[in-house]
Parts: sequence; structure tokens; C-alpha cells
Amino acid sequence: KKQEEAEERERIRKKKLGKFKYEPPRPDVLLTEELPSSLRALPAEGSLLQDRFDSLRARNLIEVRDKAKKLKVRKTRKEVLRESHKDLKYISPYLKEKPHWM
Repeated sequence: KKQEEAEERERIRKKKLGKFKYEPPRPDVLLTEELPSSLRALPAEGSLLQDRFDSLRARNLIEVRDKAKKLKVRKTRKEVLRESHKDLKYISPYLKEKPHWM
């Protein structure tokens, strides 16, 4: 009997998909001054897609994640050796004149 109860508890228990815990968003509430006289005049607020994703996260069908952080792009310097900065350690015997960069 204890084994059956343990199996039942295991089936009922919510399984955690990711390392973050789902936190339900705060509901959007209008103040009494902001409320219109009729419900038809209420402006539509929120996003259907965002609400759907929140629903899927709450039901544990999608892993809960933090927002992706923007990566800082570091500019890498490329070292270029120019002809004017070359030092000639070896001069060819076939080279009669100095090169123009010397």
C-alpha cells in the first residue's frame, strides 16, 4: 500500500524541467481613475503570444529560462606587417639596388 501511495505522489508531483523556477507574472490592473465607464471601451493590453508562453511555462511544458544576455563584441586588432617596416636581414646577391621601402 505504501508503494502505491508513493507512486501516486510521484505522478501528481510537478517535474522540474530547467534549473529556474516559474514565477507567475503580476497581473495588469487599472486604477479606478483609469477605468472607462463601460467594459467595451477597455483598451486591449498584453500580447497573445506572451500569454501563451506563460501558460506553457506554468504547465511545465516549456523550460523556464532567463532572458538571453547580449554578448559584447570585442574588436580584435589584426597585426599587419607593412613593407615600410620590414627589416632585411638577408639581402639576395641578385638584388643590385635597394628596394624602394629601404
